[in-house]
Amino acid sequence: LNMSDINWQAVKKAVRAVETAPKQKHVRKIIIATWKANTGIPFYLNLEGVELDSNPIVAWKTLVTVHKVLQDGAPKFLQDSFARIHLYNRLHSIYSRSSLPYSSLITQYTVLVIKKINFHHYFIEYNGSLSIAEYAKKTQGRFDPDRCLRAMTELLNLQDEVLKLQRSVFSTPLNECRESSLIPLIVEAWAIYSIVVHHLKKFSEVTDHMDVLGSVTERFYTQYITLRAFLEACNSRKYITNTIAVPLLPKDAPVFVTTTKPLNVQRVNLEAKQNAPQAVPIPISAVKRQLNVVEMEQQIADSTQTRSAIAVPVAVSNASGPQQYTVGNSAIPVNQPRFLSLKSQAATAYDPFNVSSAGQRQVPPPEWVKFSSPLPTAQGPAQPSPAPVVKAVDDSAVKLAGTIKELEAEREKNKALEAQLQQQEQQINKWKDAYGDLLNAQEQERKKATADEINQALGSLENSLIALDSPTQLGNENASPDDVLENGESLASELDKLLAAFDSDSQVDLARAIRATGTKNAELVDNVKGASRLTDDPSLKQALFDATRLCADSTSKLMGAVRDSAPKEEVHARAQQAKSNVDQVMKATGSLLKEEEKAPGAEEDLSALAANELNKAAKVIEEAVNQLAELLKKRTAKPTPQTEETQIGDAILNATMAISAAVARLVKNATVSQNELVEKGKASSNENAYNKNRTWSEGLISAAKSAAEATAELVRQANAAANGNAQEEGLVAASKAVSAATTQLVVASRVRADPSSSSQRDLEDAAGAVSGATKALVAAAKALRTQETEVDTKDTAYTAGGMTGIKIKEMEQNMRILRLEKELEAERVRLARMRQAQYAK
Repeated sequence: LNMSDINWQAVKKAVRAVETAPKQKHVRKIIIATWKANTGIPFYLNLEGVELDSNPIVAWKTLVTVHKVLQDGAPKFLQDSFARIHLYNRLHSIYSRSSLPYSSLITQYTVLVIKKINFHHYFIEYNGSLSIAEYAKKTQGRFDPDRCLRAMTELLNLQDEVLKLQRSVFSTPLNECRESSLIPLIVEAWAIYSIVVHHLKKFSEVTDHMDVLGSVTERFYTQYITLRAFLEACNSRKYITNTIAVPLLPKDAPVFVTTTKPLNVQRVNLEAKQNAPQAVPIPISAVKRQLNVVEMEQQIADSTQTRSAIAVPVAVSNASGPQQYTVGNSAIPVNQPRFLSLKSQAATAYDPFNVSSAGQRQVPPPEWVKFSSPLPTAQGPAQPSPAPVVKAVDDSAVKLAGTIKELEAEREKNKALEAQLQQQEQQINKWKDAYGDLLNAQEQERKKATADEINQALGSLENSLIALDSPTQLGNENASPDDVLENGESLASELDKLLAAFDSDSQVDLARAIRATGTKNAELVDNVKGASRLTDDPSLKQALFDATRLCADSTSKLMGAVRDSAPKEEVHARAQQAKSNVDQVMKATGSLLKEEEKAPGAEEDLSALAANELNKAAKVIEEAVNQLAELLKKRTAKPTPQTEETQIGDAILNATMAISAAVARLVKNATVSQNELVEKGKASSNENAYNKNRTWSEGLISAAKSAAEATAELVRQANAAANGNAQEEGLVAASKAVSAATTQLVVASRVRADPSSSSQRDLEDAAGAVSGATKALVAAAKALRTQETEVDTKDTAYTAGGMTGIKIKEMEQNMRILRLEKELEAERVRLARMRQAQYAK
């Protein structure tokens, strides 16, 4: 872009030596030029030719203009301003020693501008307007506590300079030139307040103790009082309120409470999600082997006593004799404990029927175990040979060794089966854990999606609240109090849906309800900001804004409770609080609506308008009845031959007369019913019930208008029929319009009337009379159509022209029918659009 193509003459025009405010159009041109050229050098070059050092008005207007361009100009302008910061140092040095008017203000303003330029040079993530959205975009969600704390300290220092300068401005005689500096000061103060609140909220989310911030929070609360007084003072200045929307702070400063706690994600109960896995079946052979082993072990344990009874005598008898016995060709040492044990086991195994339980059969032992006394020693007399006993013991030992070997083999097999079973159980547990992890991952993914929706909705709410108080945001400029009330009802409905979705534990419905609730709340804030322009009462506007803030804050807390899986009772309590705050917004909007109705040029009282329309309708219908009566009188006085055509005309007139009379009686009864409502206080002028339900009142008014207009049209059509120019379509359409209008009038009158009152019964009777007379008129119109059809068919020659002529006429007739059907469809569409346009008003 060629720099010569940009007109920088607006710089000198904006800082002219005239004690007026810099014109907005010149400031806007300068801001646009910085964006187009992406530089601020031409701006400072054009300042070299003005009287900055000698004319305080020029210097003052230059600082005001520079402050606005720093806020809204291109980012490159901030960098170029840092390179020329010596200009502001020079102005500070000159006017700090001067006693000219504006000198002290210029000195303070240069300090403010220098600090702002330095701040943006060292903290490049903040743009000139200190936009939270731009800050989040540049930092990409990263949070550096140390840098953020240093930035807040510098911002609070800058806020001190803003509040100090505004105090000096208000202490001087205010004029447009001095007062123009308050506009960028308001924007700067509000931007600093917003970004500091944003950072403090972020600190409250990431730390358990806000005490670590030290003096930052103390300075913030100290500045809050001065800032609120500054904004209230600016809100009373017409020059400022006509230029920007001055934000209003609530009476109580925001409180920052730590909210750090882990997300409550419960592990999914696998038993509720799936059936317990079936146990791995154990082979039948393994079961049998295990039973055999158990039986053998039990038999060995039970025969311990028998083993003792045999082993001890044998051991004693051989203590002094030979040290081994001969079993076959093998020598077995008898002095080894294991051999004695085997012999004992063999003896026990030889007597498997030894049962010592009482009451059971005792099988006698073999002969070789029946010792009446211990065996004698070797020095005693000769005893019988123990060879049979030894042989039996040896055989039992061999048998027992085989049994033990089988037992060990069975145990090894059981160990293998147990290892296999344990491995299968581990695999099943692994599958169960994997399935549980999968379910938990899916559940956490759904919860994360819901949390993302909540965070997005909270961000939207935060942005809408910033826009509510922002002096540069005007909200929905086309909003009316009725729009705010409609938004409030929609928000209350969405809160109910959100609560139902939370109770049902459906993450999909919950995410949808959260999205809709956030959208409706943002629309409510936007419409409140736009509708607040309709009142000049600061207290009324403050009450509306406070109620809106409470509504948004309670909705945010409700969403936070849902995100953190708070107890059901807490979520229900927060939902009830949010709905209560919605009611407060609607109540404040009602006060705004009353203020609008009291304003000059407001709409006429709907109750009076309804009564007037009913009276007008009665007069119009009365004139139509009189006109028909005169016409009937003339036809009766003038003797005419009674033909079929005259009879049909008389029938049409009589039916029209009956309809008109019935409609007149209907409107009269509706007026009586309306008077009863007023007398009973349901539509008194003090409460103005019409304004409380505009749909009902406008329906009653439009029904009265429609009844009068339809009756007048019906009279015109009947008059044409009497003169021989009747059209059956016009009569039928007019009669249907009368029937529809009377039905609408009856329904509108029935809404709040007493169904047992005499006027209501008379109203119903009149409606029935209208319906009967309308049917008679339609019958007469059909007779007229039949007569015209017979005349047309008599004049038509269907057989002339031969077969070819007949086919041509059929084709022409079909073409005409298709054309008429197409026109009919087009007319129906046009009628539907007319009705849509009527209901859209």
